Amino acid sequence: IARFSLDEAEKVLPEWQLNSLREEAYRDTLSQDAAGAQFSETGPGPSSASNEESSMTKEEIEALQEENRRLKQQAADRDARDAQVRQEQLHKDNVAFAEKLVAEGRLAPRASSVVVALLDAVAGGDKPVEFAEGESRTPLATAFRSLLSDGEPVMNFAEQATKERVGDTVKVDVAEFAEADPERLALHQKAVALSKKEGISYEAAVARCL
Repeated sequence: IARFSLDEAEKVLPEWQLNSLREEAYRDTLSQDAAGAQFSETGPGPSSASNEESSMTKEEIEALQEENRRLKQQAADRDARDAQVRQEQLHKDNVAFAEKLVAEGRLAPRASSVVVALLDAVAGGDKPVEFAEGESRTPLATAFRSLLSDGEPVMNFAEQATKERVGDTVKVDVAEFAEADPERLALHQKAVALSKKEGISYEAAVARCL
Protein backbone atom coordinates (compact mmCIF):
# COMPACT_ATOMS: atom_id res chain seq x y z
CA ILE A 1 0.00 0.00 0.00
CA ALA A 2 2.90 2.33 0.81
CA ARG A 3 4.55 1.53 -2.50
CA PHE A 4 1.48 1.73 -4.73
CA SER A 5 -1.60 3.90 -4.62
CA LEU A 6 -4.78 2.52 -3.18
CA ASP A 7 -6.29 2.04 -6.62
CA GLU A 8 -3.24 0.20 -7.87
CA ALA A 9 -3.14 -1.96 -4.78
CA GLU A 10 -6.75 -2.92 -5.29
CA LYS A 11 -5.90 -4.00 -8.82
CA VAL A 12 -2.94 -6.10 -7.70
CA LEU A 13 -4.30 -7.62 -4.43
CA PRO A 14 -7.65 -9.13 -3.64
CA GLU A 15 -9.99 -7.18 -1.37
CA TRP A 16 -9.79 -9.64 1.53
CA GLN A 17 -6.02 -9.39 1.59
CA LEU A 18 -6.20 -5.61 1.59
CA ASN A 19 -8.54 -5.70 4.59
CA SER A 20 -6.15 -7.99 6.45
CA LEU A 21 -3.24 -5.62 5.80
CA ARG A 22 -5.28 -2.64 6.98
CA GLU A 23 -6.15 -4.40 10.28
CA GLU A 24 -2.54 -5.40 10.91
CA ALA A 25 -1.33 -1.85 10.29
CA TYR A 26 -4.00 -0.50 12.67
CA ARG A 27 -2.93 -2.92 15.42
CA ASP A 28 0.72 -1.90 15.04
CA THR A 29 -0.25 1.75 15.38
CA LEU A 30 -2.20 1.09 18.61
CA SER A 31 0.69 -0.91 20.12
CA GLN A 32 3.18 1.88 19.43
CA ASP A 33 0.87 4.51 20.97
CA ALA A 34 0.33 2.42 24.13
CA ALA A 35 4.05 1.80 24.58
CA GLY A 36 4.78 5.50 24.23
CA ALA A 37 2.15 6.44 26.81
CA GLN A 38 3.44 3.88 29.31
CA PHE A 39 6.99 5.13 28.96
CA SER A 40 5.91 8.72 29.48
CA GLU A 41 4.09 7.80 32.73
CA THR A 42 6.66 5.52 34.35
CA GLY A 43 9.91 6.64 32.84
CA PRO A 44 10.68 9.84 34.80
CA GLY A 45 10.03 8.24 38.26
CA PRO A 46 13.10 6.01 38.63
CA SER A 47 15.23 8.51 36.81
CA SER A 48 14.23 11.27 39.26
CA ALA A 49 14.81 9.03 42.28
CA SER A 50 18.20 8.02 40.94
CA ASN A 51 19.14 11.65 40.51
CA GLU A 52 18.15 12.43 44.11
CA GLU A 53 20.14 9.49 45.46
CA SER A 54 23.17 10.34 43.42
CA SER A 55 23.06 13.99 44.55
CA MET A 56 24.65 12.98 47.95
CA THR A 57 28.14 11.58 48.10
CA LYS A 58 29.08 8.55 50.17
CA GLU A 59 30.92 10.77 52.66
CA GLU A 60 27.86 12.97 53.12
CA ILE A 61 25.61 9.96 53.76
CA GLU A 62 28.04 8.53 56.33
CA ALA A 63 28.31 11.92 58.05
CA LEU A 64 24.52 12.17 58.28
CA GLN A 65 24.27 8.67 59.75
CA GLU A 66 26.98 9.48 62.30
CA GLU A 67 25.14 12.65 63.33
CA ASN A 68 21.93 10.65 63.87
CA ARG A 69 23.78 8.16 66.08
CA ARG A 70 25.34 11.00 68.09
CA LEU A 71 21.97 12.67 68.71
CA LYS A 72 20.39 9.38 69.79
CA GLN A 73 23.23 8.73 72.25
CA GLN A 74 22.90 12.22 73.70
CA ALA A 75 19.18 11.67 74.28
CA ALA A 76 19.82 8.29 75.95
CA ASP A 77 22.51 9.79 78.24
CA ARG A 78 20.20 12.65 79.21
CA ASP A 79 17.38 10.25 80.08
CA ALA A 80 19.77 8.15 82.20
CA ARG A 81 20.97 11.21 84.14
CA ASP A 82 17.41 12.38 84.77
CA ALA A 83 16.44 8.92 86.02
CA GLN A 84 19.42 8.84 88.39
CA VAL A 85 18.56 12.28 89.80
CA ARG A 86 14.96 11.19 90.38
CA GLN A 87 16.08 7.99 92.12
CA GLU A 88 18.49 9.86 94.39
CA GLN A 89 15.81 12.36 95.39
CA LEU A 90 13.35 9.52 95.99
CA HIS A 91 15.87 7.79 98.26
CA LYS A 92 16.38 10.98 100.29
CA ASP A 93 12.62 11.38 100.72
CA ASN A 94 12.27 7.76 101.84
CA VAL A 95 15.11 8.11 104.37
CA ALA A 96 13.48 11.24 105.81
CA PHE A 97 10.14 9.44 106.02
CA ALA A 98 11.66 6.46 107.87
CA GLU A 99 13.50 8.74 110.30
CA LYS A 100 10.24 10.57 111.02
CA LEU A 101 8.52 7.27 111.82
CA VAL A 102 11.34 6.30 114.15
CA ALA A 103 11.12 9.67 115.91
CA GLU A 104 7.37 9.18 116.36
CA GLY A 105 7.85 5.69 117.75
CA ARG A 106 5.96 4.12 114.82
CA LEU A 107 8.98 2.26 113.50
CA ALA A 108 11.76 0.40 115.25
CA PRO A 109 15.16 1.90 114.37
CA ARG A 110 16.50 -1.43 113.13
CA ALA A 111 13.64 -1.64 110.60
CA SER A 112 14.23 1.76 109.00
CA SER A 113 16.74 0.48 106.42
CA VAL A 114 14.30 -2.24 105.33
CA VAL A 115 11.50 0.30 104.88
CA VAL A 116 13.75 2.60 102.84
CA ALA A 117 14.89 -0.24 100.57
CA LEU A 118 11.31 -1.38 100.02
CA LEU A 119 10.10 2.13 99.17
CA ASP A 120 13.03 2.63 96.80
CA ALA A 121 12.18 -0.60 94.98
CA VAL A 122 8.43 -0.14 94.55
CA ALA A 123 8.50 3.60 93.77
CA GLY A 124 11.51 3.70 91.46
CA GLY A 125 11.66 3.23 87.72
CA ASP A 126 9.52 4.65 84.94
CA LYS A 127 6.42 2.76 86.06
CA PRO A 128 6.08 2.39 89.86
CA VAL A 129 4.40 -0.72 91.26
CA GLU A 130 0.67 -0.22 91.89
CA PHE A 131 -1.61 -1.69 94.53
CA ALA A 132 -5.07 -2.79 93.38
CA GLU A 133 -7.95 -2.66 95.84
CA GLY A 134 -11.25 -3.33 94.13
CA GLU A 135 -11.47 -1.23 90.98
CA SER A 136 -9.12 1.50 92.20
CA ARG A 137 -5.35 1.37 91.79
CA THR A 138 -2.89 3.15 94.06
CA PRO A 139 0.91 3.27 93.95
CA LEU A 140 2.18 0.64 96.38
CA ALA A 141 4.62 3.12 97.93
CA THR A 142 1.75 5.50 98.75
CA ALA A 143 -0.32 2.71 100.32
CA PHE A 144 2.67 1.50 102.35
CA ARG A 145 3.44 5.01 103.60
CA SER A 146 -0.17 5.47 104.69
CA LEU A 147 -0.13 2.13 106.49
CA LEU A 148 2.98 3.04 108.46
CA SER A 149 1.85 6.61 109.20
CA ASP A 150 -1.60 5.58 110.45
CA GLY A 151 -0.45 2.59 112.50
CA GLU A 152 -0.18 2.45 116.26
CA PRO A 153 3.22 3.37 117.72
CA VAL A 154 5.41 0.35 118.31
CA MET A 155 7.15 2.11 121.20
CA ASN A 156 5.60 4.25 123.94
CA PHE A 157 8.26 6.73 124.96
CA ALA A 158 6.35 7.82 128.05
CA GLU A 159 6.11 4.24 129.19
CA GLN A 160 9.74 3.63 128.32
CA ALA A 161 10.83 6.67 130.31
CA THR A 162 8.72 5.56 133.27
CA LYS A 163 10.30 2.11 133.20
CA GLU A 164 13.73 3.66 133.11
CA ARG A 165 12.89 5.80 136.13
CA VAL A 166 11.53 2.77 137.92
CA GLY A 167 14.72 0.90 137.12
CA ASP A 168 16.73 3.71 138.66
CA THR A 169 14.46 3.69 141.68
CA VAL A 170 14.89 -0.03 142.13
CA LYS A 171 18.63 0.49 142.20
CA VAL A 172 18.22 2.57 145.35
CA ASP A 173 20.06 0.78 148.08
CA VAL A 174 17.50 -1.06 150.11
CA ALA A 175 19.84 -0.55 153.01
CA GLU A 176 18.42 2.96 153.26
CA PHE A 177 15.21 1.35 154.55
CA ALA A 178 16.98 -1.20 156.69
CA GLU A 179 17.04 1.07 159.67
CA ALA A 180 13.71 2.63 158.79
CA ASP A 181 10.26 1.59 159.81
CA PRO A 182 9.36 -1.82 158.30
CA GLU A 183 6.10 -0.31 157.10
CA ARG A 184 7.98 2.21 154.95
CA LEU A 185 10.08 -0.60 153.45
CA ALA A 186 6.94 -2.57 152.67
CA LEU A 187 5.35 0.51 151.09
CA HIS A 188 8.44 1.06 148.95
CA GLN A 189 8.50 -2.52 147.68
CA LYS A 190 4.77 -2.45 146.97
CA ALA A 191 5.07 0.83 145.06
CA VAL A 192 7.95 -0.51 142.98
CA ALA A 193 5.98 -3.63 142.06
CA LEU A 194 2.90 -1.58 141.14
CA SER A 195 4.98 0.83 139.07
CA LYS A 196 6.50 -2.04 137.07
CA LYS A 197 3.16 -3.78 136.60
CA GLU A 198 1.15 -0.80 135.35
CA GLY A 199 3.91 1.31 133.87
CA ILE A 200 3.27 4.31 136.06
CA SER A 201 5.67 6.57 137.88
CA TYR A 202 7.05 5.60 141.27
CA GLU A 203 5.40 8.63 142.86
CA ALA A 204 2.00 7.67 141.43
CA ALA A 205 2.45 4.11 142.66
CA VAL A 206 3.29 5.33 146.17
CA ALA A 207 0.22 7.55 146.16
CA ARG A 208 -1.97 4.61 145.19
CA CYS A 209 -0.45 2.38 147.84
CA LEU A 210 -1.10 4.83 150.67
